[in-house]
Amino acid sequence: MITLDLLKGTEYFPDIANSILFLEDDFNNLPQNIDEHLQSLIIEKQFKHIKGIVFGRFQEQSKITREVLREMLATKSELKRIPIIANVDFGHTEPKFTFPFGGTVKIQASKHKSFIQFLEH
Repeated sequence: MITLDLLKGTEYFPDIANSILFLEDDFNNLPQNIDEHLQSLIIEKQFKHIKGIVFGRFQEQSKITREVLREMLATKSELKRIPIIANVDFGHTEPKFTFPFGGTVKIQASKHKSFIQFLEH
C-alpha cells in the first residue's frame, strides 16, 4: 500500500479506475501509518471509480487486528459504497496465495461470507 501511495503524482502511478485494489503491507507499519496511506489513496481522483478492495493479512507486529481495521475503515465514508475483503493470505505473510496480475476478478463481500472469483487472465 505504501509503494502505491508513494507513486501518486508520478508517471508510474497506475490507472486504478474500475479496479479492485489488492493492498498489503509488511510489519514495519503501525495502524496510524496504514490509516494515513489509505486516506492518501482515497483522495486520489481515480479512487471514486474503485470497484472494491482486498486487504492481505497483516502481520502481528503491525498491531492491525480485525477490530482495528474495522474501526479504521468505518471512519472513511468513501469506502461504504464498495465491497471490502480483509485477512486474505497474500503479501508478506505465510501461507500466501499468488494472484495473477492483470486478470479479471469478481469479489462479493458481506458480514458473514465473502469470496474472490477469477474470471479470466
